[in-house]
Amino acid sequence: MLPVMIGTLVAMLQGFPVLSVLYIGFPIALLLAFFWTWVRLRSDICEILIFEHKIALRSIFSAAHPIEDLQWKLLIDLRGGIDSALLTVGLEQFTLNMSDWPEWSRLTEHLQSTLLHTLGQGNHD
Repeated sequence: MLPVMIGTLVAMLQGFPVLSVLYIGFPIALLLAFFWTWVRLRSDICEILIFEHKIALRSIFSAAHPIEDLQWKLLIDLRGGIDSALLTVGLEQFTLNMSDWPEWSRLTEHLQSTLLHTLGQGNHD
């Protein structure tokens, strides 16, 4: 939205006609903003549930609709960085940022123990 508004302001100050740009630019900007919001709400993880050796991740969108069934998956890999962690859950990868999780140390400890338990299960089968 902001680039469309700034672009039309500059064009209008220079004396160019801007009404057609506004009719086309604003709907496109609204659709892009809607799509970006939809993608972010479905991809940002806000809840991690751990039960025995499986975990379930919920996005902001799925947490707003608690009627959905949880999809329990195995934690395959956990790689920690300085301020983030890369989780491999099933066939998907998720990045968790330390700034988004107030109890970061407890979360990473639980994820580590879940991963060790999963790896231990794989060796005994």
